[in-house]
Amino acid sequence: MRPAPGGPEQGHREALGKETWTRRQRRRNRRGVCGRGSERSGSIPGQAERARARCRPQDRQAAVSMGSGRSRVRVADDGEAEALRGRQLAASAFFEGVPERVVRHVARHAVERRVEDGDTLFFKGDPGDFIAVVTAGHLYKILYGPEGQELIVDSIGPGESVGETALLDQGRRSFTTVAYGPATVLVLARRHFGALVAEPAMIERAYAVLCARLRRAVDSLETMCLHRLESRLARHLLNRMDDASPAAPDRFEVTLPPTQSILAAMINASRPKLNAQLQRWHRAGLVSRRRNTLRINDIDLFRCKAQLGCRCAGTVVARGGDRA
Repeated sequence: MRPAPGGPEQGHREALGKETWTRRQRRRNRRGVCGRGSERSGSIPGQAERARARCRPQDRQAAVSMGSGRSRVRVADDGEAEALRGRQLAASAFFEGVPERVVRHVARHAVERRVEDGDTLFFKGDPGDFIAVVTAGHLYKILYGPEGQELIVDSIGPGESVGETALLDQGRRSFTTVAYGPATVLVLARRHFGALVAEPAMIERAYAVLCARLRRAVDSLETMCLHRLESRLARHLLNRMDDASPAAPDRFEVTLPPTQSILAAMINASRPKLNAQLQRWHRAGLVSRRRNTLRINDIDLFRCKAQLGCRCAGTVVARGGDRA
């Protein structure tokens, strides 16, 4: 039903302008399942926490546990499907060195869940009642500020696990996990943890994975709190650097996230300031970009920018610059 001429909604629409109003209406129409409020503009879906707060508890529980009608399916329980899950799990870092019988147990009881762009695997504060291994796509661990700010704590790709702490304690989730693009995960519920907990090699492996995550979190905390924007960005890009051999002795390549909004959320910066810093590097010839690949033309100077042991003779690293 159209608003009556001169009504408050009509006035609000005129004040916003037709284009802005249309964008807002499209966003509202896209909000379907509880916790799914993604804007397809390239940013991580910041509406997830707000959508969660608006939903009734029983609706949110149904959305989290079951997903939308198309987001969760059970793979047919035949030998071929179970063998495929076993191979996917064996290739995961979380099950490296774990006895084959444990991997077979997980493959037998794991549920395949397919999530779409913007779907939430779990929210911060939810019970830790399952662990998951990503087999396709990417998930992001996100923290939300009181005013909707987003900080991407980590990204999880194929072969990586999420929610591992559920295996060791019964605490609640410490972050929200959201899919960026379609993704597939294998989910193992808590009721099947017995065989894993009883295997010392599995517990040892879980501690090793979590210790590595802890070290990475401490490094990230140091970068976020003690370094300026240029140093934060340089450190982050060096961490993302591909293991492939460089194109030339002094040129290295980094695969960037899909959008600058995501990269900004990963280093706790605003997108305009991030873009300005990249442009400064580009004008100075330090980096060049082709599509989603950033090429570092002088790795030693780039390490100076990151304050990771400068080996450039006669180079002075400026200590000024933006904090955010």
